Amino acid sequence: MLWIRSADGRPLTVTEAAATRPGITVRFEKVEAVQPAAPADGQRPVLGPRPGDWRLVVSADPAAGPRTEAGEVRIATDHPDLPRLDLPLRVRIRPRFRVLPPRLVLRRPAGAAPFDARVTVRHGAGRRFRLASASLVPPLEGVTLAVPGEGERRSTQVVSLHVAPGDAPRHATATLRLVVRDGGQERKFTVPVELYVNAAGTPVHGATGSRSDDGR
Repeated sequence: MLWIRSADGRPLTVTEAAATRPGITVRFEKVEAVQPAAPADGQRPVLGPRPGDWRLVVSADPAAGPRTEAGEVRIATDHPDLPRLDLPLRVRIRPRFRVLPPRLVLRRPAGAAPFDARVTVRHGAGRRFRLASASLVPPLEGVTLAVPGEGERRSTQVVSLHVAPGDAPRHATATLRLVVRDGGQERKFTVPVELYVNAAGTPVHGATGSRSDDGR
């Protein structure tokens, strides 16, 4: 939200206001009356709109999906010295949920000590949610899941994968399926998982991705 005020005291009317980016709306209205906010003890008076100012509200349609982009808010007025005002606009819409990593690759030599990996689910707005379930389909031999916050409402949930490589070289794949509950809605996510147990003495390299899931 922002306000437009004539600095020279002349009457000013906003006749048009629009954004240059799709999915962005700009609503404007004249301020007719305000209720001044009382400053706290020892604080300066709170600045705000005055009658005759124009209030602009810029909003983004979240249905357009997560994105980051730049543009302008273009405002037309009847003021003779400022018939047009262009304001820089930066849009950043976060995904409702981020699941990191989006792909999990587990590599160890045969006979290696057990180790842990994890997948993190975060709410884009920092709201608390429940992780209703986490499962590997199909199950991976030597891999067990643990959810420390299972059943609790948290803004970040972590799924821990405890991996016991075993003594035999192998390659197996599965899908980690996650179900979260947020505000009465159920959302599902999947993370591909690959397990490589290499023969002893073979160099191994582990890697995971860092792309986010938009949660739609």
